[in-house]
Amino acid sequence: MRFAHSASFDETEVSRDRFWLWLIVIVFVAVEMRFAIALMSPNVFRPDEIFQNLEPAYRMATGDGLVTWEWRAGLRTQAFPAVLSLLIAPMIKLGFGPAGYIGLITAAMALLSSAVPAIGYLVGWRGGGWIAAVLTAFLCAIWPELILLGPKTLAEVQAGHLMLMGAYLAAYCGPLDRERTTIGPRPASATRFFVAGALLGAAFCVRFQLAPAIALVAIGTARRDWRNRWPAMALGGLIPTLAVGGYEWWTTGVFFRSIWTNLDFNVGQGGAAALFGTRPFWWYAHALVSSMGALSAILAILFAVGFRRAPLFASAALMIVISHSLVPHKEFSFIYAALPFAVIVAGLGLDRIARVAFAELAPQWSAPGALAFTLAVMAAFALTGIGSLSFQEAASRSGAILKFQALLRDDPNVCGLALRGPEATWIMTGGEAWFGRHVPIYAFISHKAAGEVAGAVNAAIGGRDVADGMDGFTLGQCEETQEGALCLARTARVTCVPNAAYDVQKLDNLGRRETNYGADPAPTAEIER
Repeated sequence: MRFAHSASFDETEVSRDRFWLWLIVIVFVAVEMRFAIALMSPNVFRPDEIFQNLEPAYRMATGDGLVTWEWRAGLRTQAFPAVLSLLIAPMIKLGFGPAGYIGLITAAMALLSSAVPAIGYLVGWRGGGWIAAVLTAFLCAIWPELILLGPKTLAEVQAGHLMLMGAYLAAYCGPLDRERTTIGPRPASATRFFVAGALLGAAFCVRFQLAPAIALVAIGTARRDWRNRWPAMALGGLIPTLAVGGYEWWTTGVFFRSIWTNLDFNVGQGGAAALFGTRPFWWYAHALVSSMGALSAILAILFAVGFRRAPLFASAALMIVISHSLVPHKEFSFIYAALPFAVIVAGLGLDRIARVAFAELAPQWSAPGALAFTLAVMAAFALTGIGSLSFQEAASRSGAILKFQALLRDDPNVCGLALRGPEATWIMTGGEAWFGRHVPIYAFISHKAAGEVAGAVNAAIGGRDVADGMDGFTLGQCEETQEGALCLARTARVTCVPNAAYDVQKLDNLGRRETNYGADPAPTAEIER
């Protein structure tokens, strides 16, 4: 392996030790940032991370947990929750409880998300040498959305990481110093295409909506090599596909029942659009600008400059955004998989701009000095964005509810939790997975329901009026959030009398918008207060 590249940055030969040292340091920093922020600022970015993934995984491991209508209707696959359950079960057996398995899952997801800066480093090296590698990896390591969403138990997030790894192995399948892309003097490795196919297949199983982008990657890398690349990639992809599809056939009688049911409900019946609303085609562009602010303009410019240096990655990012834009119901996290590709391409664009800028404006600067200055500017921009987003999510009502749940789970006498709307709803919680044991959750909003729920719980979360109408409850700790105060009320009583009318687990349509407040028939005016 040789590491010398010529560059206008006045770059010198890079030793093997420095090459791996930079890679290890940047990946380590990326993992630590993702893990630390996730633990220090717990929040629910989207309810799906809990109730479509973590809670089902907890249920697979223990038999307890809330079951939403999507699972009852067969719209969800067990592929991703099953993996999470493998992390939960041993931690419970070892006696670590929810803090242990949630920490382990967060660490595992943070580690998986570190593939983004690692691949950014390798792609940067192939595209421009050592400095391009460092700039690209560092940009991936500190990009705010990648830090805050990377450790989330959202299927679209982790499927994006799997897809990125598969795309890299397929697109850059030669030794680091002998072949930069699949178009090179040596034949591509069949083994790498096999592994790439397995990763792309796993990404499809976790998030089948990525199929158009996965197909683009497969076609763009295998091309017309029907003898070597396509068979290896197809064989690799069949393994996870047959495993997940076959399991669903064994348990439900239909191969990939979750996909067919999902397509019928969302495409044939327009279910998600009717239940959760629609947004225009251009909404994702608006969402990116709203989330990133000035960073979105910087990303767009760098992406455009770097497009020609990694056209496959750039095209994959665009395909993910475009294909999801055609779907009426939209959520920002749906296009997360585009961000790793886009930021890597942007890193290559940053390298090109930095080289030209320093060559024209400061030719006397050495490569290390220019690199250090560029990294410092990048860090200043990123830390501003990270601080803003981290504060926003941590200061949300979901973050306050998770903190209260973590406090309550240490009390073995908690036998029922009430959530008083509109300030607190069950979809903002961590479910029973955050308790680590079966604790019935009751949701309501009206003053009348408060009296009926009071006997079924001994802890309640809501606004400052959470204890109103609940005999024996006193207002305790309050957290100020962006949406207003959220408070915890307690009673000294250690017994609870179940009330099925307000137990969210008893609702057949749990997870639909009208069930946010349980079975409480509150008047519209009261819900909108």
